[in-house]
Amino acid sequence: MNGSARRWPWSKWPLKSAAWFDTVGSRVVSLMLGATMPLAIIAALLAWRAYVSVASQATGSAVGLASQINGEIERDIDRTTDTLTVISEMASNTSAMAGQFALIQSVTLHRYCLMELRDESGVPLVSVRGTSSDGCPGGLTGSEPMTGSVGQTGIINVRGQLLSLVKLPCHYRDNAGHDARGVMLGIRTLGWQNDALPRDDSRHTLLTALAGHAWFVTPGNAPFPVIINQAGGDALDPGVVARLERQEARKQHSGEIVYTKTHGGTWAMGPAFGPARVVVATMPTQDEAHALRLFVWRVFLITTFLALELVLVAIAAHAFLVDPMETLASAVMEWRRGGAFAPDLGRAVPLELRHLERAMTRATMRLNRHEARLRRAAQNQTLLIREIHHRVKNNLQVVASLLNLQASRVRSPEAREEFRLVRDRVRALATLHRYLYPDGGISQLDVRSFMDELCRQIFTANGFTETGRVRLDLDVQTVAISPDQAVPLALIVTEVLSNALRHAYPDDGTGRVLVRLAMDGDQAELIVADNGVGIAATRTDDGRRPGIGLQLIRGFARQIRASLDIETEHGTRYRLRFTPENVRRTENIT
Repeated sequence: MNGSARRWPWSKWPLKSAAWFDTVGSRVVSLMLGATMPLAIIAALLAWRAYVSVASQATGSAVGLASQINGEIERDIDRTTDTLTVISEMASNTSAMAGQFALIQSVTLHRYCLMELRDESGVPLVSVRGTSSDGCPGGLTGSEPMTGSVGQTGIINVRGQLLSLVKLPCHYRDNAGHDARGVMLGIRTLGWQNDALPRDDSRHTLLTALAGHAWFVTPGNAPFPVIINQAGGDALDPGVVARLERQEARKQHSGEIVYTKTHGGTWAMGPAFGPARVVVATMPTQDEAHALRLFVWRVFLITTFLALELVLVAIAAHAFLVDPMETLASAVMEWRRGGAFAPDLGRAVPLELRHLERAMTRATMRLNRHEARLRRAAQNQTLLIREIHHRVKNNLQVVASLLNLQASRVRSPEAREEFRLVRDRVRALATLHRYLYPDGGISQLDVRSFMDELCRQIFTANGFTETGRVRLDLDVQTVAISPDQAVPLALIVTEVLSNALRHAYPDDGTGRVLVRLAMDGDQAELIVADNGVGIAATRTDDGRRPGIGLQLIRGFARQIRASLDIETEHGTRYRLRFTPENVRRTENIT
């Protein structure tokens, strides 16, 4: 089993070679997160909805206060108009009107800063004024220009204070008893103060709710507080007013109440009278602050509970899933190293893992028995192959020895020569076999060493040495050839080299024999050449060379698909070009 490159995905916690989500614990945590996160989100949304419900009360309160102020101002103006109408119908002369003005000012607790009767030319005839304690500004004349008017009703600004002005045409009798036309004025503050209202007046509750957080706003004038002469009121933020005015400008219908929220509270702006706008601010109440704290606390509890749950699930998954699987993986790794497979999970792990443990135990036991049988079979096969190669090598050596012995007993020189040629061929095959199958195994042929030993062996068999009268020039490069090509090449070299040593140098002649094997591109080139007498000098009188050596050389060349060139000038030169087997297989695959 080749498991060196296999990586078990649960072998580490967390993994170094895999993504975090590949672990069992992370997947269990992800499943729990996916199951509980919607519930947590729903719970958080419900908590947020509860907070928004409480916080929206502040918005409703601000909008309601602005609407209530608008209604109270309209009622004050209506009361002023009704009062002036009643006075003009009841009083017939200026003296009676003076008494009526004083009575009204006394009954209403000095709500009016000015009640006045004027003739047609605008000369005051009867006047009743309020004081500064009533919230009235000094220097009031009643002739101040109105910044906004609706008929005979409008707003005047006296030294930064806003006042409502009602004009009503009337008839009266002057001191001479003549009927005359005139105008009655009723001026009162555009706002209230608690000590100037009757005890049973509903506006006490309104002023208490405002608590210094309401202002009148008119174009070109500074904001004026709704509660007059009350200390401790906050200043109106111009940025808030600008934001409210932008919202009001986007409204399709004028007169709608707009609102906005800031860190300081909720702000609402609505119409007051004419061009005047009322701005009301409601500060965060205890209920709203409690709702916010409750929302934060609920979110904290949900987050804490979810985190605690995930931690507990991760710990449980690691204890009951990951640890047993790591134990299984460690036992498998130990078994792969040759040890025994004994994970010993215990009873606390899930039933599926125990079944997996038993299945893997049975599988490893069967694999161990099977591997033992395979090892025994491989050992027997190795011994058998080694024995076969050993016997082949010995048999070849025995054949060569028998041929040599038989050649020594033959009297005919030609027959003795043929026996020796066959002996040399068998020795060449034995040498090649020893290089191809050392110690009974299979190895890559070492061409250089093999050629060197083969040539020395042929020289020795023919009674020559490499440095004698015939010298050997050996130039063999490393060429990868297959066993199928090695046999023909070995026999070709044996045949050519033996012929050269026997026939190229007669009468104790001297010379050189060249054996060269090298790569030329994708082709391998084998050259065996001598500078002896040549093939022509060794032929018989009838023109035929004795023996079958040349036929064998050509046959072996065809066997390896080699081209054979024979040159006979200045000796004999055999040149073979062939494609090594490994190169040929690569070309076929391509």
